Amino acid sequence: YELMVFSESSNFSHLIFLNGHGGNAMPALLAIEKYKQNNSTEAKKAEVVLHSWYNGKEVSKLARKMYGDRLGQHATPDEVKTVALCHCHTSR
Repeated sequence: YELMVFSESSNFSHLIFLNGHGGNAMPALLAIEKYKQNNSTEAKKAEVVLHSWYNGKEVSKLARKMYGDRLGQHATPDEVKTVALCHCHTSR
């Protein structure tokens, strides 16, 4: 919430929060809602988007291909290994 409020004085027009853990999604969405409701002027509000990396089309496709029915919610191969794999591919 504080980052969104700060964005007003810094003239940011768009903010994208990249979520890396399912347990953070709801608190982040609540903070975004609070920002949208409590912000004083529409003109100053930044457009705010939350994206969870694991919901991305390519990441989901890769995880299903690699882990099939072993997909899970927390500390399962798809959560742990897919991050490492994606990091390796982007670090080259």
